Amino acid sequence: MIYTDSSNFKVKTYMASGALPVADVLVKVYGTDDFNNHVKYSLITDNDGLTPEISLPAPPADLSRSPGSGEAPYAVYNAELAKDGFYPKKIDNIPVFGKNDAILSIEMIPLAYGNDGDVIEQKNLNSTVYENENLQ
Repeated sequence: MIYTDSSNFKVKTYMASGALPVADVLVKVYGTDDFNNHVKYSLITDNDGLTPEISLPAPPADLSRSPGSGEAPYAVYNAELAKDGFYPKKIDNIPVFGKNDAILSIEMIPLAYGNDGDVIEQKNLNSTVYENENLQ
């Protein structure tokens, strides 16, 4: 399927359960399938924790209005986020629908240090957006 539509997409980063934006986060967004694997963006969040808006290729919007067509009505992207002083994050399988604006909000977690000065390893910081079978 050729991706004939697109979606405006940006990332918002924050900490403290949304109380504070996180600026200067490096955000890499990239496509994951044959129809969008050429898409690769590197973005930096501003003082409000927002990246610039980008346009991501997506399947025709009509597919999301016609359930049961057998084709996924969305494109899938991944994102990686990194900033000094914070644990890195990776978000897999972000669905992007044609002609729908989207903001991916991500909480950044500051590094934690033990008494010995070493960074304490955190588990389960990465996310996967699981496919919703009801969308097809």
